Amino acid sequence: MAALRGEEILPWSGDLDICMTSEEMERFIDKGVPELPTSMFFQSRETDPWVTEPGLYKLRDRYSNYSEYAGWFPEQKQHNGLQLDFFICSQNKCHWEPLGVWKSESTFPLTKTRFLQTDYYLSRDIHEQCRILYGDDYMTTTRTNHVGAWHTTEPCAHPASLEWPA
Repeated sequence: MAALRGEEILPWSGDLDICMTSEEMERFIDKGVPELPTSMFFQSRETDPWVTEPGLYKLRDRYSNYSEYAGWFPEQKQHNGLQLDFFICSQNKCHWEPLGVWKSESTFPLTKTRFLQTDYYLSRDIHEQCRILYGDDYMTTTRTNHVGAWHTTEPCAHPASLEWPA
């Protein structure tokens, strides 16, 4: 989303979203997760006892707290640090709950865009997907229903969280 709007970080967004195939995710879990620094927590049903959704994969910062999300779901006990979200896609379809299932022809060929001096590849129908997710005015500069409240130095209450050294 931020990449669509040019060289601008969204002030209300506390995450990044990445789509990958299930094979890429398996390889990341096998090779990448063991190499993560201690400041990062790989969250899935297998690593966080409070995650119940199958296929939920996130890379969390252990030192932070996405407090806005915690306020929306106070009963939620899963790790709540700032995150990178992984969405699993196959050759024929991708699934993200707010969008439902979309077919590969809506995604491929990917569109190249530049963001923060780096090239990234986005879904071919990224504007339609953002319209579904955020409404017709998704290219505006602010959102009133999502203020992006988080603490970068105050961890959440999850046992995998870490306190900054004094």
